[in-house]
Amino acid sequence: SLSEVYTGENQEELIAILFNEGTVDVKRNIVRALIKFGRQEHIESALLEATLSFKDPIIRSRTIEYLIQECKKETVISKMKQALLEADEDENLRRTAVRVLQEIASKDASKELIHALEDPDPETRRLAAEALGQLQEEQAVSTLITTLEKDLEVGPRIAAAWALGEIDAKKAIPTLLAHLFDEDEEFLSVRNASAEALGKIAEPKTLEKILELFQTTKNARIQSSIALN
Repeated sequence: SLSEVYTGENQEELIAILFNEGTVDVKRNIVRALIKFGRQEHIESALLEATLSFKDPIIRSRTIEYLIQECKKETVISKMKQALLEADEDENLRRTAVRVLQEIASKDASKELIHALEDPDPETRRLAAEALGQLQEEQAVSTLITTLEKDLEVGPRIAAAWALGEIDAKKAIPTLLAHLFDEDEEFLSVRNASAEALGKIAEPKTLEKILELFQTTKNARIQSSIALN
């Protein structure tokens, strides 16, 4: 049991085993024991290091939950920003870093999240766009517009359109309008997201123009996107 693994006196020994030996199952049990019985000031650095070092998703999910809820936000933000910029060969860690920064909801990481919009991993780009939208980060508008216009994957483009709506980015209206009337069926979901964003930020004159185009377009799917949003 966990109580048998952890005695309080063997904490340093367990942390040494965690990083230097033991199977994945042993490491998982040690992490569980540290979280359940350890004192924050003694285990915070070890759990941060475990998050960065171990690719096992169960270990990461356990450490992340603890870090978000219990640890000093400044320390966690600093480590996740570092991971986002430096974990070149671990896309799952970069995704994890974005999720943590989004959960903490700190604008201290805006620069790194904007940088992540150009990450080679599309899921990291999507998560970064969502995080920036949640933070309503106005400094990200230009890069989000570029993502909406040029990203080769649908997921980041949908997230960018949503984020622009959350930010109330009127600068993005021309780009959103262009995608609203894109007849490429491959990007139907991007069109829907653009329509939703325009519904949040468009001024009356723009909405009147959308209505006119709605009445004249012959594309039933475009009509449906506008009508639903």
